[in-house]
Order: sequence, then structure tokens, then C-alpha cells
Amino acid sequence: MSTKPTTPTPAEVVQEVGAWTVGGGIIIMALFPLALPLIILTVASVIPLLVAALALGLVAAVVASAVTLLRRLGRAIRPHRDAGRRQSAPPRAVTAGHR
Repeated sequence: MSTKPTTPTPAEVVQEVGAWTVGGGIIIMALFPLALPLIILTVASVIPLLVAALALGLVAAVVASAVTLLRRLGRAIRPHRDAGRRQSAPPRAVTAGHR
């Protein structure tokens, strides 16, 4: 037996990769029937969380649209209110100091 390290040939590398791939495929095919119920249960348990998130999102959208509408109405009314105040109130005199 030689103690010198030898580099594997490309054919040996391909053969080893093929062996590992086949082994992994066998393990995956053996465990897939066990994984399928777990996937189904996970999806079934996530559905109520999605419904709750959708409901909260809908409430947030309604509140945000109401706030936006009120801001727009406030901006639309404000120039008319300010114009009425300017016409009815007399101008104030600006003083430089107190006596």
C-alpha cells in the first residue's frame, strides 16, 4: 500500500457523485410519503393565520382611506375658511417694542 496521495481521475469523481446522488434519491423517495402529510398539515394550519392577516389588512385599509379622505377634505376646506377670516378681521399693527 502506498502512502502517497493520489488525485482521483474524472471518471472516479463522476462515479462517486453518481453514487451519492442515487443514495440521496433513495432516502428522499423513502421519506416523501412521511413529508406529504406534514406539508398538508402545515398548509391547513397557516390558512387561519392568513385569514386573520387579511382581516387586519382590510381594517387597516379602511382606516387609512378614511384618514386620507379626511385630510383631503380638510385641505379643500381650509383655503375657504382662511379667506373668510382674512376678509372679516381687521389688519393688526406690528409694534417694534413694549412701552
